[in-house]
Amino acid sequence: MTTCRYSLNNGLNTSLTNCRNTTFTAAEGFNHLRVVVNDTANNTASVQVNFTVDTVPPTLAIQRPQNATHNATAQTLNFTAGPDATSCRYSLNNAANTSLPSCQNTTFTAIEGSNSVRLVVNDTVNNTVNVTVRFTINTTFVDQPPVVMLVQPTQAAFLNLSVITFECNATDDGTVASLTLYTNTTGTWSSEETAQADQLTHTIREVSDGRYQWNCLAEDDAGQRSNAPANYTLWVNKTVYTIGVSLTTG
Repeated sequence: MTTCRYSLNNGLNTSLTNCRNTTFTAAEGFNHLRVVVNDTANNTASVQVNFTVDTVPPTLAIQRPQNATHNATAQTLNFTAGPDATSCRYSLNNAANTSLPSCQNTTFTAIEGSNSVRLVVNDTVNNTVNVTVRFTINTTFVDQPPVVMLVQPTQAAFLNLSVITFECNATDDGTVASLTLYTNTTGTWSSEETAQADQLTHTIREVSDGRYQWNCLAEDDAGQRSNAPANYTLWVNKTVYTIGVSLTTG
């Protein structure tokens, strides 16, 4: 061999002094490497290789337990990991890791007082991500259901609009896990939207004239559900009335 050179991703050739090995920086994702060698008679040989670089860890989020006070030591570990996750394990209160076959949710027994759960996930090329959640167990604590407040439209509102924005929120002595808006604007009582939050704003378009009701359903991290104490009623009337005045002089 007299000369050696390589090209990464069809870029310019880079010479290799004395045909020695080297290092290079690949791109995230797909890469193409081509090495060309000449001998003293200028015969040429080349080799190509394709490879993929993946430095992005899998996505990971813990839904339960949430960072709150719970009244039972029996807890559920609910989480979502990216589709490329291949191994999952958790540790309770810094104890040894427990493997989760097929990265499935599981249950565990916490202790009275402060607790922490650390979840670790690896993907197919061994990128790692971890999430820790801290929570408290108080078995004398009486967990109350969430309290729902309907913000707008206000009770008995009269609207001359076909586009209506609904807003509600909820509070809880733990954590509000979700909030769902229900209306009968389509003619049947049904859900319009669910938000994984303690506040929800939703707009409905092309609402026909009529009398409607709405409410919101909240669920907390303990699975307790509650609505606002009563449905709110609203009237939609987009009819434009014309009033004529006639004056008669004598």
